[in-house]
Amino acid sequence: MTIFGVCGAVSLLTAGLAVQSSIGQIGNRQFEELIHYDLIVAEESDTNSAQREEIATTLKGKTVQSSTAVRYEELSKTAGKENDKQSITLLATDDAYNFNEYLTLRDRKTHQPQILVNNGAVISERLAEMLNVSVGDTFTVNDENGAQRTIKVAGISAMYIGHFIFMNAQCYEHVFGDQYSTNAYMVRLKDHSNANTERQGAKFMKLAAVRGVVQNTTQKNMVSTIVGSLNQIMEVLIKNKPDDAVYLFMDKKRAQGKPYYVYMTAGANKFLRIYYGRVKEYLLNLSELN
Repeated sequence: MTIFGVCGAVSLLTAGLAVQSSIGQIGNRQFEELIHYDLIVAEESDTNSAQREEIATTLKGKTVQSSTAVRYEELSKTAGKENDKQSITLLATDDAYNFNEYLTLRDRKTHQPQILVNNGAVISERLAEMLNVSVGDTFTVNDENGAQRTIKVAGISAMYIGHFIFMNAQCYEHVFGDQYSTNAYMVRLKDHSNANTERQGAKFMKLAAVRGVVQNTTQKNMVSTIVGSLNQIMEVLIKNKPDDAVYLFMDKKRAQGKPYYVYMTAGANKFLRIYYGRVKEYLLNLSELN
């Protein structure tokens, strides 16, 4: 029973650390490798020239590294395991060259770039999985007015958090039957910290021409909260460990600053040595009794 108890504890610890590491990597990949903008600043639909100039001046301020005008809309689709309403972010551009500075669209496995074309959209992998579609398929979404729109899948990009649709201006006009126009800005800040992003977001929100600001800090904080919770769970598992050799050995290696995979592998090897020794001892005692 001791053997199985140790095995179960080690398995639980290994699984917990693996999940913890995976979620942390998701946040890093999403906001360091794929999404490079810090804010999406959406304009009011009825702005005058003075108000638009106010936004332009703020975008040229010393805290902003760069910005690009885009078409931003929040679409929706009833889907998923619970068949509930899913929010989908649409980002369209007439400047595909600069678009790549704010978003990296690529295949998750091959890292092959996903190019914006005139006859279809690039969608996030999670959205493709939820809708069970692949390149060449079509699907429908509802726009902000509730009208149903049909979109062809031209590419699928890695994106670990949220549902996204990316398209160029020509594709936008084909799907929505309306002339393309920009209504928002993707903004890269010089200081990417959460505190500064929230501070600059609040600054933009004070402008009369700004309808809303989308901050990556919301999703970053969500990932941090999950990882923080897992940290607490793993700390409890390690600190409140049974007094056995495997836990003590792993904790010693961890305290020495050994990398995660090093001390986990070492712990597994120690468990196997203990397991072998105890089984061997049991078999010797059994043979003596016989």
